[in-house]
Amino acid sequence: MSVATAGPKYGFMGYQRGGEINNATLAFSPRHPFVAACAATFVRQFTGGVHGYQGPLLVTRVYKRAEAAKPHLVKGIFVAPPEVVYPFNWTQVDEMFSMPADKVPRWKSLERYAYGMHLWSMFSRRTNITSGSVLASVMRYSCPSVWR
Repeated sequence: MSVATAGPKYGFMGYQRGGEINNATLAFSPRHPFVAACAATFVRQFTGGVHGYQGPLLVTRVYKRAEAAKPHLVKGIFVAPPEVVYPFNWTQVDEMFSMPADKVPRWKSLERYAYGMHLWSMFSRRTNITSGSVLASVMRYSCPSVWR
C-alpha cells in the first residue's frame, strides 16, 4: 500500500529487516537499466529450489554487484531503510488490522516517515480492517478519497 509519493523519479526500493532489498517495494521509470539487469539475471540464474533467490536475494545481488562494477545502473536509485517501507514486521500484521492506532506508539512516526506498507498478502488477505485500527488510520490519512 503506497502511503506517499515514493522517492526520486529514477528508482526506489526498500530494505527489509535482515539487509535484503525487498522486491515488493520497487518503483522505477520505464525501461530502467537496473530492472533490465534484474530480469536478465533472473533468466540466467533461475534457481527454483532456494526460497527468495528470485526475489529479495536477486534484487540485492544485482544491486550490490552493480554498486561495485557498474555504478551507472544504480545511479539515482534510492534504497530506503526498513522503517520507511516496513514500519511493521510481518509478525505484527494482525496489529495493523486490529489494534487501535492510539495504542501504537509508532503511529505518529509511521505517519511522518513511511512511504508505504508491505501488507504480506499471505497473512492479510482474509483479514478485515477494523475501524480505528492502524491500517484504517493510515488509509484515512493517505487515501482520503478512497477511505469514505
